[in-house]
Amino acid sequence: MPLSTLYTVQIVVGPSRHPRVSVLDPPLQDRGAGLPHVYDTGDLCLYYDEFDPARDLIAYTVLPWTCEWLYYYELWLTTGEWFGGGIDHSPAPPDGV
Repeated sequence: MPLSTLYTVQIVVGPSRHPRVSVLDPPLQDRGAGLPHVYDTGDLCLYYDEFDPARDLIAYTVLPWTCEWLYYYELWLTTGEWFGGGIDHSPAPPDGV
């Protein structure tokens, strides 16, 4: 028996090399108040400036951050409180990717 929902995510790396991450399935629920730490594009807000595309591998940074974001998302669905921390951000992902 799974302990959480199974998710299908998409990671896209554009010309700026800053990855964009979105959840394809199942659709994220917003509890009627909007999703926390998600850009207007639907991409997950996973980091502020911690990712350096010249140095960091997605497998060691963005992928674990995505798993962590989903963990906090499931807690938020249950409690209504976002325990994942973070900062306020603009509606667009870093570097406009």
